[in-house]
Amino acid sequence: MIKYIRLEIVTEDKIGITLKILEIIYRANINLNSVEVFPTKVCVKIEGIHRNKKNKLIEELYTINEVVRVEEIELLYYEQNERKLLAVLDSVDDGIIAVNKKQEIEIFNRYSEKVFGKNKEDVLGKSINTILKDEGYLLELIKKGKTYRNIEISVNNNNNEKSYMISGMAIMDDEDNILGGISSIRDVNKAIEMVKTMSCSEEGAFKEVIGNSTNMQKVKSLATTVAKSNSTVLIRGESGTGKELFAKAIHNLSERKNKAFITINCAALPESLIESELFG
Repeated sequence: MIKYIRLEIVTEDKIGITLKILEIIYRANINLNSVEVFPTKVCVKIEGIHRNKKNKLIEELYTINEVVRVEEIELLYYEQNERKLLAVLDSVDDGIIAVNKKQEIEIFNRYSEKVFGKNKEDVLGKSINTILKDEGYLLELIKKGKTYRNIEISVNNNNNEKSYMISGMAIMDDEDNILGGISSIRDVNKAIEMVKTMSCSEEGAFKEVIGNSTNMQKVKSLATTVAKSNSTVLIRGESGTGKELFAKAIHNLSERKNKAFITINCAALPESLIESELFG
């Protein structure tokens, strides 16, 4: 593994400073990996060299009149930002994959490794078709910038078939030219579980019930209370007043929230069957 040395060179704000710095590095026969230039600062990343050669390089840099200070740093600024971004991407519980306009994978986060059973090092720079085959919407994204959302796909990981929801959007430059695309992948079961969790909260249970009047608040409060009991609940009201919405809300707030909510149209049942349908 190649080791690198990074130097931050603080300078006066004058034209041509960067060129003078690079000339000294070139004359010292040191391999330059990358450069960052700011108005009063030049940061360089060079291949690792012996301490004596490094000290000599720093002395040479100080011979430039406009150089104020030379310090060794741990990372260049773009490297810091890049590692922060990758840390964020690895912390989310979704797969994140970014590809360039050649459909080559440039970002493949930790969750994506679990989804596809492949290490990041093995897929970076490879075609997206190596992990996602025959996905026309992804090709449309790269060619036309066409966004797609919540498309269900199947992924075979070591002969284990699993369903995921995938969404994607294009990456554009300032002139709306397509530079690539980014896709997020979420486990279908986790997405369903998240919806259930939200709907089982008091706020989520009543999200479809419109109205915040005093009487409506009282009805919601009563529904929340009865949802905690095991008693049979009778909801009465005229057609279109939201009886079924309140029934669903009570179900989602009850201990039976993980069971099925079954709706029966009593008007369509013969009178002789109603009792057996409702009470077994």
